Amino acid sequence: MTPRDTTLVLQRLNTHCAMALEAAASLCQLRLSDEITVEHWLLALLEAGDGDIPAIMDHYGIDVDVLWDVLMSTIDRLPRNLRKDPGLSSQLVSLLHACADNPQWPIRSAHLLQVIVDSPHVLRAPSLWPLLNFSSAQIDKLLSQLSAHTCETPSPLSAPSAIVESMLQTTFGQDIASTAHSRMPAAADGLGSASADPLARHTTDLTEKARNRELDPVFGRDREIQQMVEVLAKSRKNSPILVGEPGVGKTALVNGLALRLASGDVPNVIRDVRILTLDLGSLLPSIEGEARFGQQLDAVIDAAQTSAEPVILYIDEVHTLSRSRHATNEANAIDQLRRALARCDIRTIAVVTWAEYKAIFEPDAALTRRCQIIQVDEPDDDAACLMLRGLKWHYATFHRVHVRDDALVAAVKLARRYIPTRKLPEKAFDLLDTAAGCVRMALDIAPAALQRASATVSALEIEQATLEFDIAEAGTGASKRLKDIEIALHAARAEVSDVQARCATERELANAIRAQRDAAPQMRDADALALACEALARAQAQDTTPLVCADVDAQVVAQVVSEWTGIPVGNLTMDEPHDLLALDASLRSWIAGQHDALRVLAENLRTANAGFKPERAPSAVFLLTGPSGVGKTETALALADILFGSQAALISLDMSEYREAHTASRLTGPLPGDVGYGREGVLTEAVRQRPYSVVLLDGLENAHREVLDTLRRVVDGRVTHDAQGRAIDFRNCVFLITSSVGVETIESITAEHADVPHDILLEAVRPVLSTHFSSALLECVQPLVYRPLDTPALREVVQMKFAKVAEHLKGKHRMTLSVDESLVTMLAQQCFSRHTGAPGIDAHINQEVLPMIAREILTRRTPGEAAQQIGLTLSQDGLLAIDVVAGGFPRNE
Repeated sequence: MTPRDTTLVLQRLNTHCAMALEAAASLCQLRLSDEITVEHWLLALLEAGDGDIPAIMDHYGIDVDVLWDVLMSTIDRLPRNLRKDPGLSSQLVSLLHACADNPQWPIRSAHLLQVIVDSPHVLRAPSLWPLLNFSSAQIDKLLSQLSAHTCETPSPLSAPSAIVESMLQTTFGQDIASTAHSRMPAAADGLGSASADPLARHTTDLTEKARNRELDPVFGRDREIQQMVEVLAKSRKNSPILVGEPGVGKTALVNGLALRLASGDVPNVIRDVRILTLDLGSLLPSIEGEARFGQQLDAVIDAAQTSAEPVILYIDEVHTLSRSRHATNEANAIDQLRRALARCDIRTIAVVTWAEYKAIFEPDAALTRRCQIIQVDEPDDDAACLMLRGLKWHYATFHRVHVRDDALVAAVKLARRYIPTRKLPEKAFDLLDTAAGCVRMALDIAPAALQRASATVSALEIEQATLEFDIAEAGTGASKRLKDIEIALHAARAEVSDVQARCATERELANAIRAQRDAAPQMRDADALALACEALARAQAQDTTPLVCADVDAQVVAQVVSEWTGIPVGNLTMDEPHDLLALDASLRSWIAGQHDALRVLAENLRTANAGFKPERAPSAVFLLTGPSGVGKTETALALADILFGSQAALISLDMSEYREAHTASRLTGPLPGDVGYGREGVLTEAVRQRPYSVVLLDGLENAHREVLDTLRRVVDGRVTHDAQGRAIDFRNCVFLITSSVGVETIESITAEHADVPHDILLEAVRPVLSTHFSSALLECVQPLVYRPLDTPALREVVQMKFAKVAEHLKGKHRMTLSVDESLVTMLAQQCFSRHTGAPGIDAHINQEVLPMIAREILTRRTPGEAAQQIGLTLSQDGLLAIDVVAGGFPRNE
């Protein structure tokens, strides 16, 4: 058989086999093999996963992984060289010659396997034969089934690709390759896909899904959808790129566009267009690699260009296209897409995040010019609530519970404030879904409170049994601990009984409510429904946390947020207007001796909350000046806890790290061309991640003038962008700026007049502030003067510190703490005379008091001799003394 006949056999190969042969050639190039062997081709056919050979192996129970290992080990042992283009091995040519006798047209991979089974000499891997324990006749019987269940289509190879031409030229020379090319019919290249229709194989018709009502409606995004329609209706530059953070609803926008196309509510120029979702995963088989990826993508683009109906390719996660950036002898996938867009042959909708856009699109000016950005921002609270109201029926139907409107509002409000690392509306949808699931589970299984109580009983019973066994076997044991366990078991079993009774009552009432709601309208008893609701509300009012709920309400949503974030439910459900009205008193429980400054601070926050501030400015900006250790930092911690539910809402920056002019860029991120470009800004990224926060700028006088100018632009209400171009919203932040400027003036005035009013003290300090800070910055802030702490104020601080120690002892060790007033007075006077303030109190407690308490706890940590009450007093010689009341040592938790 002549070499020319070999090329005719290649022409008879179906598309699947031809693509596998190209993949085998690519594998040879990667492994520096000079010949394409039967093992290379068989491995490629096996890796394709959807042809005849994998189906035959599955039918006869042959382990494909073992077969793959054998083939790879054989390929690894083949000699290697640096020749660029591999040719056909003699065994592969023999295989093709044997296929020439097959009358079938085209040649399938099953036909190739028949020849391999009948011709042992074509394989270099003798260990394969025990695996191929079937005959050619057996394969013949399977051919009819294979035609119906595999992807191998009857279409033969239409035209040789560059890789096929190269292997023919290497094996037989230029003349044979060119002759073979001339004898093959000129048609569209079928190697770009594994089926006759690349669009059917690699895309999903989103418009058809919309017509079949398989897509959820889209609410609150009319402006963005209209922008997409306007871009797609243009004659040029008609490919939109949706850019936004994960979770803002970019995919939902494309669904909304598909719904508009299905309803015909679009201009005539795009009325007959189909939106096809490109499945990028199907373009990336495992070993065929980048060569096949490029061919597949080319085939999809060509099919989109020549489609009888105009199509729009929707590419989600478009950054996946950059995977082909390192392909050898293949065009970059982004380049392929760019060329098609430049010719205006296709329209695409790409969806990317800002990070992906910066990495892929922005550096490529040619590609950016051919597309148009549509920025998808996080929706505001009203728009997010509209989205939840539009889709709440989905969650109500799936979980079979009623979702109240206050749950939707709470989901948006709490998600925005307490789940800052994610974006609306996705996080609100997830929160609502979880809350509905919790309500449904409580109706079906034991609620979490009952499970915890039962687990406590089980743990105590196990410990009791263990101790009883020790006593029975050894004659000795912790008899005192057994008595404690009996008491604890009695209390735990009583709690289980109480919770079970409550659970049964609440579940019965909840099921009665559900039964009335599920009844037909003519059978529904409105009075019975109202009575059941009232009875359930009364039953749940007896405890702070309901066990079984009939509805998904704001309390259930808050409970889920509490579980996600660790913030107590009470902090999440605070009444914000009431808390602001009582803010003075709340702050005084944290900070002592600064009543005037705290009053002014609370008044300003109440004014800002009422809306009397610039629209884009932070909630409030305060400049706290005064000596060290008088409560400035503690004020920031208190505000974070009171206003935003947790001290984790505090963003603290040490301004002594910003002494140089170039450090100003660290706040918002280095600009293009600067060192470190691409890094996030310290301030802007922290606020972007947690928009509801207290920002503490500690020691502002240490910062460079350039830094001060940057901060002024932030606090004066201007739109602030980070280095990535994203607008950062500071409207819900409270800025606290601390400084020690004017300390000498403050101390000299308060030394003479301890009760000087705050406004007089502030007027005396203003000239000093003006010498350090620009008038433009001072106009944006509310200065507050923190005066030195006198002895009564320091006594309050000492009492607050010991109260925290007592709280820790009670929660951790079940002990009580009493502190003699003489000790409190001594500590306050000592810190006042040394001018150390609150830090001096902390130092004394940490270095003197806590080590003594810890020593007593550890010394007495033996069965039967544990501290139950600790008293701190002063001895007759003025030294710290500790009194301990011992008792049965409680169990640590």
